[in-house]
Amino acid sequence: MTEKLDAIQPYVTLAARLLLQFFMVVATIIFVAYALSAIRYPFALDYGEAPLVDQAMRLSQGQNIYPADLSTPPYTIANYPPLYVLALTPFVGNPAVVFTAGRVISVVAAVLTAVFLALITHTLSKNWLAALVAAVIFLAVPFVVYWSSLLRIDLLALLFSMAGLWLLVRWPASRVTLIGGGLLLVAAIYTRQSYALAAPLAAFAWLWTQQGRRRAVELAALVAGVSLLLFLLLMLLTGGGFFLHVIRANVNPFHWQTVGNWLQQVGDTMPLLILGALLVAIFGYKRLPGWPLLVAYLLGSFLSALTIGKVGSNANYLLELSAALSLLAGSLLAWRQANAPWQYVVALVLCTLQLGWLVR
Repeated sequence: MTEKLDAIQPYVTLAARLLLQFFMVVATIIFVAYALSAIRYPFALDYGEAPLVDQAMRLSQGQNIYPADLSTPPYTIANYPPLYVLALTPFVGNPAVVFTAGRVISVVAAVLTAVFLALITHTLSKNWLAALVAAVIFLAVPFVVYWSSLLRIDLLALLFSMAGLWLLVRWPASRVTLIGGGLLLVAAIYTRQSYALAAPLAAFAWLWTQQGRRRAVELAALVAGVSLLLFLLLMLLTGGGFFLHVIRANVNPFHWQTVGNWLQQVGDTMPLLILGALLVAIFGYKRLPGWPLLVAYLLGSFLSALTIGKVGSNANYLLELSAALSLLAGSLLAWRQANAPWQYVVALVLCTLQLGWLVR
C-alpha cells in the first residue's frame, strides 16, 4: 500500500500544484482589475482620501499641517506622520491627477510589498513556489485588495517595513544593511506610527537569533534613536503640534466588541491561513528556518491589529496581520515540501482552498 501511494504521489503533487497555480492567476487578475478600476476613478473613494490631499496641498505651500493651536483655521487634524503626504505633494497642482497618483502609490506599494514577502520567503526557504504563494495570497486578501486601491498611507508604510525586513533577513551580518534596514523601518514609522511594533520586533528577534544580542540591540538603538531625533525635530518645527496631532488626537474611545467583530471577519475570511500560522507557531520551533522572525512578526501584527477597537478604525489595521499570515503560509508550504511529501500535498490543497475562498 505504501509503495502504491509513493508511486502516485508525484502525480497528485503535480495536480495539486497546477490547481494552486490556476487560482494564483485568478487572484492576480482580480487584484489588477480592481486596482485599475479604482485608479481611473477621478473622485474620492474613501472618507480619508480628501484630508490627505488637503494636507499635501497645504504642505506644498509651506504651511504647517500640525498646528499647535486648533482654535484657528483650518481646524483640522493630521493624524499621521508626513512621509505619504510628502509623496503626494508633486501632484497637488493638478486636481485631475492627484487622486490617481495617490492610488498608484498605494497599488505599487502593495505589489512591491508582495515582492518583498516573496523575497523574504525565498531567502528563508530557497523555494520559489512558496515565495510566490506568499505574495499572491497577500494580494488576494480582501482587506488588501480594497485598501491598496485607495489614496491612503498604509500600503506605503507596509512597503517600507517589508523592504527593511528583507534587507535584514538577506544580509543579517552586514553593517550597511543594518543601517539601511533600520532606516527603512524608521520610514515605515514616519508613514504610519503604529508600524513601530511588528516589523521592528521581528527584525530584533531575527538578528538576536542570527547574529547575537549585540547586533539586535544595535538595530533597536538605531531605530529608536533616529525616530526620537525626527520626533524632536518635528516637534520643534511645529511648535509642539506634531505630538498633538499624531499622538493625542489618536487617543479615541475603544470598544472590545469592535475588536471581536473584526476578528470574526478575519476568521471568516482567512480560516486556513490562521490554521497554517498556528501549525507553524506550535510545531516549527527549532525546525523551521526563520521561525523567530515569523512568530515575532505574527505576534506584533496581531497586537497591532487589536487596536482596531478604536473608534474610527478600519480594515487598514489588518494589513500587517494579512502580511504575517501570508508569510507563514509560504513558509509552511516550503517546510512540508522539504520534509513530508504527502503533508506537502495537503499544504498545497489548503493553500488552494484558501485562495479560492479569498477570491470567491
